[in-house]
Amino acid sequence: MVSRIHVVGAALVTMLVLLGALVGSGIVLLSVPDRAVGPGSVFTETTNNFDQLVVVLMENKNLNEVYGPATFLTQLADQFAFATGWSSITNPSQPNYIALIGGSTFGVSGDGNHPNLNHPTIVDLLQNAGKTWNAFAEDASGSGCGLNPPRGEDHFPFLSFTTITGNSSRCANLLPGSSNEVLAAFNAGTNFIWLTPNDCNNMHSCSVAQGDAWLASWVPALLAAMVGKKAALMITFDEGYTTPPYVFTSFSGPAANLAFKSSASYTHYSFIKLLEDVWGGGNLGQNDVNATSPLEFFLPGGPDFSLTANPPSVSFGTGQSASSTASLASTGGFGGTVDLTAVSVPAGVTTSCVPSSLSGNSTSACTLTASNPGAYVVTISGTSGTLVHTATIDATVSSPDFSLTANPNSVSFVVNNSATSAVTLQSTFGFSGNVSLTTTSLPSGVTTSCSPSTLVGNQSSTCTMNATTIGSYT
Repeated sequence: MVSRIHVVGAALVTMLVLLGALVGSGIVLLSVPDRAVGPGSVFTETTNNFDQLVVVLMENKNLNEVYGPATFLTQLADQFAFATGWSSITNPSQPNYIALIGGSTFGVSGDGNHPNLNHPTIVDLLQNAGKTWNAFAEDASGSGCGLNPPRGEDHFPFLSFTTITGNSSRCANLLPGSSNEVLAAFNAGTNFIWLTPNDCNNMHSCSVAQGDAWLASWVPALLAAMVGKKAALMITFDEGYTTPPYVFTSFSGPAANLAFKSSASYTHYSFIKLLEDVWGGGNLGQNDVNATSPLEFFLPGGPDFSLTANPPSVSFGTGQSASSTASLASTGGFGGTVDLTAVSVPAGVTTSCVPSSLSGNSTSACTLTASNPGAYVVTISGTSGTLVHTATIDATVSSPDFSLTANPNSVSFVVNNSATSAVTLQSTFGFSGNVSLTTTSLPSGVTTSCSPSTLVGNQSSTCTMNATTIGSYT
């Protein structure tokens, strides 16, 4: 038998000291563009170099103003994959952004436009390929197609196409947000994430050093979240002013090649070509069709799978159990069988997944049990031949316990009268014992009786207090 004593305090009256006895324990459009194009040629096999891509658009700097002077971006370029021959399309900003998601400037030649372009965009490619997406604008007000970025549509082209703004489900993906929201969306498994920073963080109105420091403040956390995943980060700039107008463009993360540089010629249209080659979904029928594909910056794709656990964290009591669902997602034509195993660090959590083998896009129910309290990390490994991917579950195991609350926790009454307070038992983590209530007051002088005097589960007791001497008591 284990005894526990809990004290419930009250400011002016006697409350309870409790003695508890533990007795057990191609492109589809909603409206047809004026110059509609049919679906372009669709790759019979997508390359699947990455499952998730984050794109950050910086502003108004030539390549030589960034590579070298910007310490963090230079480190990324040297560590991962770096394009030294990537060109913007024109000047000023807005037509470059329109070209980046639409494959053409569509005649837009300046800033401050609201062109209402009725053309397909990368959103059509993403949705045709079955990919989820979000587009964030830092410091924007509103949301959806009522989003109001600081520079309007100049740096946020999603608002310039009626094929997006005329579709409420697509509008729901246009959001205010910055680095925290990007990280949350990535951790939620979103396939494609776009971020338009504010005009200081993107180097438009502030120095290269300041924008570089902003990236350095959160990109390492994103790259850490990418570990073990087929994911990449693309950082590029909207426009350059040299001839050719080369802009800094790097690809980082586990899906990118390491210490790789290429001087091959690319343009912003190559970004669309990349999405088409990796994920499919057709083409836009614009300058993307003949753009050079930047696949050389990425590790080979091919058949593969990913493994996730939901929920990723659980809490339960010793002798009890908790469940999490392991989900297999097959990509690139993967058709193998994935065998599941689980270990905990430290040892102590036993995990059983049913079924223990998965294929295609299926799930397994994993049950976790433990006999000792503690904090554990359970790693579920999926193995198919030489392919191994993991998902983790944070498990918090607690001993059965209880707590008491008093309501109200402060009362006043006249001598020789009485007052009442309800004391409620809250049992946690499988506690099933009987809790006996006893009372005392400091200083002595208040007599308290509780009915019932023994509680179980989540019962309540009514405690009546009376006194014959004026004073303040606890």
